[in-house]
Amino acid sequence: MTATLAEWPAPEVFFLTALRCRLSGYETGDVNCWELAWQGASKMLPLDDAKRTMAEVAYFTRVLRSTLQQRFIFLPYCCGRFTREERLAVLLISAAQHGELVAAGGLARRLTGNDQHVKLVDAALDLARALKRAGMLLTLNGSSATGDGSRLH
Repeated sequence: MTATLAEWPAPEVFFLTALRCRLSGYETGDVNCWELAWQGASKMLPLDDAKRTMAEVAYFTRVLRSTLQQRFIFLPYCCGRFTREERLAVLLISAAQHGELVAAGGLARRLTGNDQHVKLVDAALDLARALKRAGMLLTLNGSSATGDGSRLH
């Protein structure tokens, strides 16, 4: 089965694209990556929601990077495929958005390889609230995802 974003709901694609842009900016040192994320958000969301959501994406990305104890593989923002790590990040935000804190903690641990992930779960909760306020409701859980990571649901 092909691993593509074509069947993912818009909120998951929105978050993943914004995350990829943030991570790319850190990796390349090119803030145009961050600008690209902002431009997309400001076209999709009302200004207040775009500002709040992108600030939370930025903070989540910073905390993710500082919490990681293993490699986080991500693809270019325009890529229609996704990695195991990207899928876990989306599922973490979804679990946080739906108040599934035990699941969020487990996903954070799997994503980072770090038992000290409370700050990441807190950042995920803040981002999840901002996305929800903007009308971006993510899939409830990862149990409906296939074991090979090829589809979110």
